[in-house]
Amino acid sequence: MKEKAPLGQKTAHLRPVFEKQAELCKALSHAVRLEILEILGSQEVSSAELGELLSLPKANVSQHLQILRDANLVRIERSGTSNRLSLAMPLIKEACSMVRDLIISQLEWERRQQAELHGLLTGASAELTRTKEKLPQLKERKLTRAKTV
Repeated sequence: MKEKAPLGQKTAHLRPVFEKQAELCKALSHAVRLEILEILGSQEVSSAELGELLSLPKANVSQHLQILRDANLVRIERSGTSNRLSLAMPLIKEACSMVRDLIISQLEWERRQQAELHGLLTGASAELTRTKEKLPQLKERKLTRAKTV
């Protein structure tokens, strides 16, 4: 019988890929940067236009763009005093969309779970109310039985 290699040995050759993936995820770990990628997935814009679309100061937009550029996600083409921004890898738009779809599915599942729990709690609360309403009658019966014994 052939022995199975430990899991670490099976994945060791992928460590450089996992490290690169972690770097990429770090670059994607801010909502503003995800919004930038969404905008650039639809149109090329200048950094000034991007700042207006995001309602953010130029310095803030510049910091986010530098992180995305360092991760090779955004391309900046300079032309005189202006520049045009675009996605360096259009596939990132699809990847972000897939993650967003996953998150939407998770949120919908959580809402269904909360609705189910709410229904259970509402039912339990109604049962508790009925029991509380019957309590005086039950006490009276108990007292009546105690007197007859």
